[in-house]
Amino acid sequence: MGVISIVTGHYLSEGGQLAITLEAVDVGSNRTIWRDQLQVPADDALAMRERVTSTVRQGLVPAFGGAYVLGESGTRPNNQQAYDLYLRSLAVSRDATPNKQAIAMLQHVVALDSTYAQAWAALGTRYYFDVQYGGGGEAMYKRSVSAYERALALDPNLIFAASQLITGRTERGGLQDSYAEALALVNRRPQSAEAHFALGYVLRYAGLLDEAAHECDTVMSLDPENSNMRSCSWTFIQLGQSQKAIKFLDLDRGSEWVARVTPYLLLGEGKQKEARESVNNMPSGPVFGRDLLQACLNPEQGRQLDSVAKEFESATMAELDPERRYSNGTLLAFCGQRDAALRVLTSAVKNN
Repeated sequence: MGVISIVTGHYLSEGGQLAITLEAVDVGSNRTIWRDQLQVPADDALAMRERVTSTVRQGLVPAFGGAYVLGESGTRPNNQQAYDLYLRSLAVSRDATPNKQAIAMLQHVVALDSTYAQAWAALGTRYYFDVQYGGGGEAMYKRSVSAYERALALDPNLIFAASQLITGRTERGGLQDSYAEALALVNRRPQSAEAHFALGYVLRYAGLLDEAAHECDTVMSLDPENSNMRSCSWTFIQLGQSQKAIKFLDLDRGSEWVARVTPYLLLGEGKQKEARESVNNMPSGPVFGRDLLQACLNPEQGRQLDSVAKEFESATMAELDPERRYSNGTLLAFCGQRDAALRVLTSAVKNN
């Protein structure tokens, strides 16, 4: 994989205690460059977090020549039950139905521990996904903004929350202010993938695709496994750079979101047969285009095209996100629905 060092270890639960061993290995020489052991109560996740964090800060990071852990939140969990539930919520899928379950979990978390910034940021993200894919609407968007703002009030250095607020405002057409905020964030935290992602997001909405691609390349170099960066794929789809788009889709392979995007990628490559097959994997919902694509790409369903296109246009015009109007407008144009495409694309331009 081309890595220089590997951090590894193991744990053993015995007699109510959790014995944890951590070590760092230099790959070239196969030599252990740092190793430590600690014991914590097996049923105390808060104590485990504190001990592991302290060990990493005081031992592992200096072994690599560093001085601090980038991105560590300035707040700490204070409730054992809440922290356990927070950790469990992280593993819940972001697809529409399980995401609602994660919202309920995190609402309980912040009710039990209202001063843990990471939990508020996680809740803000779940609200956001409900807006985008679960029909949450404007009320849920306002909840998302409120949760992110609460997270930043507790921890002003929580870059993820700051980045999400920027991308959310971008989706409401506020490009000028979002650009200034994203640029300031990158200048303040140049090694943060989340800051570069936010800047790339604004640039993509502004149509500055080459500049957006540069930011997304930086994102991939800084944090190559983060599924939150998946929407950089849109930049490369619009540029016709399929292989780079696929790298970002692979970050969240198997999700409903990737199933929605894949037909657009294939159509951009001129692979209509493969696109027709991939449409069957798309989730339902008129705004995502599954019904339109099925009618458009399957001749036997062509008689339904006009009625499906009308429903698709109506659902699209109810969306506040101008980029979704843009992508849906291109789809209407591809399917020969020129008048509808012009109406949708004109509305996308009016909304920046």
